[in-house]
Amino acid sequence: MTSSANTRISVNIRLNAQMTDILGTNRLTVNVDESSTVSDVKEEIKKNHPSIEIHLDGTLPVISGTMVNPDQVVEKGQEIAFLSPAAGG
Repeated sequence: MTSSANTRISVNIRLNAQMTDILGTNRLTVNVDESSTVSDVKEEIKKNHPSIEIHLDGTLPVISGTMVNPDQVVEKGQEIAFLSPAAGG
């Protein structure tokens, strides 16, 4: 994120079960600059909710059912799910 003069957008967040237990909600709304990436969104969540930082670090970001890279630019109103990696074989 660069300048505070940038237009801010709202992004909807869906949290995994561990983070839901800690915060008491499975959804958040985060305001970030319009040029922000998934990584920027994660940092904003950590800043506002430090109690879930350790759990957030191990999650996989998913947008519209597709896992995305941390450098994926987010869009206004988009939902990002931060999900736990699935175990299995």
